[in-house]
Amino acid sequence: MTRRRRLLRVYARIGRTYRAWAPSLLLMAAVVFIPLGFADALLHQVDTESLNVTEGFKLAAFLGALVAVTASVDASRAGQHDAVASDPLLFGNTLE
Repeated sequence: MTRRRRLLRVYARIGRTYRAWAPSLLLMAAVVFIPLGFADALLHQVDTESLNVTEGFKLAAFLGALVAVTASVDASRAGQHDAVASDPLLFGNTLE
């Protein structure tokens, strides 16, 4: 096998590898770089001197608490639903 043929085979394998990984790499790039682009554009458009940082902290704390309460309520409801669905007394099923 000549050196040129081996080199062409290596490049073909590299191309197939990139083609196989392309969808996941593009998705990951979109997930990472689109929000970073939005944040960068926002920081260039907003006058940071006029921002009230304490109000921002209060808003972030409120949103964090809201997310935590919502997640805990959803988790407790899911746990109750599973417990109710598996309760043989409520559904008339017995373990005979």
